[in-house]
Amino acid sequence: MTNESKDIKFVGISVKDGQAPAIKFKVFDCINDKTIELSIPRTELLPRNVENLIACNNGICEEPEEICNFLLKSYNSCLKTRQFHIERYHTQVGWKEIDGKPIYLGQNVISDNETLQSEYSGKLDLKPSGDIKEVIDMLNCEIIVTQEWSKLEAILCAAVGSLILSYANHFWDSDLNNVILHLFGGSSNGKSTALTLFASVATNPQKKKGYWNTYTSTEGSLIKKIGNNEGLPVVIDEISGVTKKQLDSFVYSIGNGEEKDRLKPGGNGLQESAVFQTVVLSSGELSLLKKCTQNEGLRARCFEFANEQWTYSKSQAVHIKSCLSKNYGLIAPMIARELIHNSNQWRKRLEFYRERVEQEIEKRNITCSIKDRVGEYVALFTLAGEVINVTLNVSLDIDKVYEFFFTNIVVANDEEAEEVDIQIDDKDIRIDVMRASGNGGQCVNTTDSAVRLTHYPTGIVIYSQTEKSQIQNKEKAFALLRAKLYDLETQKAHDAEADARRSQIGTGDRAEKIRTYNFPQGRVTDHRIGLTLYKLDKIMNGDIQEIIDACIAADQAKKLSRMEKDA
Repeated sequence: MTNESKDIKFVGISVKDGQAPAIKFKVFDCINDKTIELSIPRTELLPRNVENLIACNNGICEEPEEICNFLLKSYNSCLKTRQFHIERYHTQVGWKEIDGKPIYLGQNVISDNETLQSEYSGKLDLKPSGDIKEVIDMLNCEIIVTQEWSKLEAILCAAVGSLILSYANHFWDSDLNNVILHLFGGSSNGKSTALTLFASVATNPQKKKGYWNTYTSTEGSLIKKIGNNEGLPVVIDEISGVTKKQLDSFVYSIGNGEEKDRLKPGGNGLQESAVFQTVVLSSGELSLLKKCTQNEGLRARCFEFANEQWTYSKSQAVHIKSCLSKNYGLIAPMIARELIHNSNQWRKRLEFYRERVEQEIEKRNITCSIKDRVGEYVALFTLAGEVINVTLNVSLDIDKVYEFFFTNIVVANDEEAEEVDIQIDDKDIRIDVMRASGNGGQCVNTTDSAVRLTHYPTGIVIYSQTEKSQIQNKEKAFALLRAKLYDLETQKAHDAEADARRSQIGTGDRAEKIRTYNFPQGRVTDHRIGLTLYKLDKIMNGDIQEIIDACIAADQAKKLSRMEKDA
């Protein structure tokens, strides 16, 4: 059967997930004097539709019914004989199960089945760019091999943790909710560098290119952009200036991985909801939880990092961003291959870290009601560090990553949040009354209705003249003062909490390192006792008795030495 008719040439078939196959054919554009390629869904293959399509593209269609019959016969023949190329496309990204086996949908398909081919056709920039060697060199120079432990290691682990979260839910029978990690505080602490590193793992880290979004539109449109994502990390910047009600709903929508039901235009039925599984890294100047109702459900879906220093210098930030502007989307496909090929090994390691977190919670007598739920994420992100080390052949400090997340996720939720009690002493306040200024009007500038409050301890001055009476303005002024003082107390509480966290994690200096796992050399070094073993595989599988014995011996020797000095 020939693939040409009088006015057209049959090319093949294209298939997008969730859509009817499309028939591809070529026609001659008579106005621009060139051949162009068109496509029409199989379900819309009707003479009128074909005639309109060709006419809109400056082609000749004298016998649309004959062309339709020709295209239909060519389509059927193609399905039977595969004589022409069938192109496959996908719009979903991340993990999917086909015939009981995992596949990863990025720019292309990653799976054990090499014959499975498909290309991404959505709006995101998922195409890997640059050289993974450039990324690894940057990680080693700017993040891993530094004088102090870099918290950007934790950010990288969280990004890869997004891929593992979805994989675990699909193939390891896990039931992990999506989670928001919110960075907030002043400027110049490296938040934008952290966001760039996080986004670059799977997509183009430039704003609006990949999964870097800003909270400037409606919640529904933002959730829609994240939809059809099964594992790729998402950035949401500039979360501020919204009400409590909006953020409560937003956090729940992210955590549940599904947007709220919405009616179709005209009210005929419900629209299909966007669903997703991911880890979201958000940022803003203010606490996200402080703008929510702070119930358990919200605190189990959002973990905050207040005033952390993510970069140690401007040059470090510049080098990291410069590298990732050209080299991005390279890590996620490598992690996907590692998870597919060694799934059982990593499933066991996740269980190992879950048990470790449970034991740590019991050891520290942490009694918060959501300890089990939040502890899952400590295990997840720590496992991500191990997967990164094996996949990229680097040496993230797994102990530091574990302690960082344990402190900021589990310890931070140890006690229920308490409201700051604002007490204003009369002797700390000076009240001045005066006539209101303005354009005039009934009772506006004819009586002493305006009120000015001066708070001596803080120097805060509040002025209110918008109400009609002095009593109303006074009440409003005191309400504004209490709000200002509450913000000050809240900031003090956050600063104290951040200091406490830093004291538990330590300075990050290399001298404080407990243990190094060097995957390229197969080496484990315990810096406290000077022990080095070249048995990394056995130790990672739980055979740590030799380390325990050495630690006990070192501890006993230290105690004997102390006793001799005391004697």
